Amino acid sequence: MTLAAIVTGTGLRNDDGSSRARVIRRLCGVGSEVVLRKSSGSADAIPIVAVYLPVPRLFGLLPSSYKQIGDLDRRAAALVLSRLDESAEIRARVKSVHAPEEKDNPHVSLFID
Repeated sequence: MTLAAIVTGTGLRNDDGSSRARVIRRLCGVGSEVVLRKSSGSADAIPIVAVYLPVPRLFGLLPSSYKQIGDLDRRAAALVLSRLDESAEIRARVKSVHAPEEKDNPHVSLFID
């Protein structure tokens, strides 16, 4: 079953100060592979599923690093959390991206198999 999901929080900054919107504008395109992982939050908080995009290092000579571009919307996260308990991460594909320079929060949607 294929699930469609929306990525939220795309206008925020990551813990290292990098802009999620900038990463999306530079590297995210239709068909790009992303990785879904449980977010490390407090134990009593509602679990969050973070969305990471592989970022090539040293022109592809070194393994990619992963930058967070946002979180799954709550509905999709609830459906994916049980699968994440079985494996550490799930791969998904970008369905659509709308990230003009003048927009602070790019729109990204995913296909999750």
